[in-house]
Amino acid sequence: MLNFEDGKLNTPFGAAMDKSVNIPMLKAHYAKFSKRWDMVLDFLKKTDLKKIPTGRIVLSDSVYVNIDEYKTKDFNADNANYEAHKKYIDLQYIVSGEENIELTHSQDLEILTPYNEEKDIMFFKHQKGELLHATPKNFFIFFPQVDIHRPCLTIKEQSPIRKVVAKVLAD
Repeated sequence: MLNFEDGKLNTPFGAAMDKSVNIPMLKAHYAKFSKRWDMVLDFLKKTDLKKIPTGRIVLSDSVYVNIDEYKTKDFNADNANYEAHKKYIDLQYIVSGEENIELTHSQDLEILTPYNEEKDIMFFKHQKGELLHATPKNFFIFFPQVDIHRPCLTIKEQSPIRKVVAKVLAD
């Protein structure tokens, strides 16, 4: 279901892939685990993302989806830190609202919270990264230990967000 044309990823659910996505990594993972990605894309295409209840939806042993609603965070908020994963790739898609996401590939970040294997997450002290604008028109893919990201950030003022985060097992 993934269609790479002219270096762009065309998806069946209508949103465009953000320019920050590592296309070679995605192509390699898709070649190995296409069923996982097709499952996610099929879910995004066939589900009314504005009406589905919040919470976790398990699609298989290697894929699940979180439907989240929250208010964006101020850039200086204590809980607005970078995060990284080891087991799962994130596909993040804003259903409604807009937020900023910061992205870094730096491996020299100060660890705030050590890796939690059960939750597959660790947190880092924030620093200045590449600022990405997330809307319902685009989506992001963050690879484990490569794409250290800081989601949920306010653009101008705190605003409500509805977001889908699909988790695809990396191995």
